[in-house]
Amino acid sequence: MTWHISQDLGFETYDEAVDQFEWDVPDNYNIVWDTVKKHDEKENPALFHLTPDGQRKTYSFSDLDRLSNEFADSLSSLGIGVDDRVVVMISQHPANSVANLANWKVGATSVLAPTLLGQE
Repeated sequence: MTWHISQDLGFETYDEAVDQFEWDVPDNYNIVWDTVKKHDEKENPALFHLTPDGQRKTYSFSDLDRLSNEFADSLSSLGIGVDDRVVVMISQHPANSVANLANWKVGATSVLAPTLLGQE
């Protein structure tokens, strides 16, 4: 496989890009703000879900914020907070987004696990 790095990025090779890469994340960055809260039109669709029976369910930014607040409250009541890791083992479903948002709201890290992993 051949990698081509755009001259516009200022790198000659892929290895050079990897060596010089740095995250530029502000100390007060909050991913929940960027994914849910910054939207002025809170009732705009944020997520569409096609149910097994063929119905299309729409979740607004406001819905995701409210649902993730409820779950974040539950996490907090269990003592989960900053720097904790929470395994999220949910198929591609709106609950997956809600769980991740809730984790981030309490400062926890989502550890994503495929549903095929199983209990064993």
